[in-house]
Formats: sequence, C-alpha cells, structure tokens
Amino acid sequence: DVLVTVFENGRLLVDYSLEEIRDRAELDIVKEHKRKAVNVEAAVKTINGGSWVSANGNFVS
Repeated sequence: DVLVTVFENGRLLVDYSLEEIRDRAELDIVKEHKRKAVNVEAAVKTINGGSWVSANGNFVS
C-alpha cells in the first residue's frame, strides 16, 4: 500500500474516480479469489457444455 497526498493546504492534488478508489481499496487476496472464481466458472461451463453441476451431482442449466 502506498499513501498518496490528495489534499494539501486547501487544494485538491489528485482527483480519483469512485472506480479507482474501489480498485485501490480492494485487497490483493480478494482480487485473486475473484480471478480464480471466474476461471473456475468458465472451466465448468466449458466442460459441461454450459450446464453447471451442483454439489450433489445434479445438472443445473
């Protein structure tokens, strides 16, 4: 993490969008988890021809 001065002596030095703030605030471990979840979802859809397999083994479309 890096601290950045955004406000100093009554002046705004850096203006971040809400999306940029959210990206900076999200922990790397959360980003990695989301990335893995997307990859697993894509693999399951590919393997099962677009259907999901539930925990009990039943197919879910």
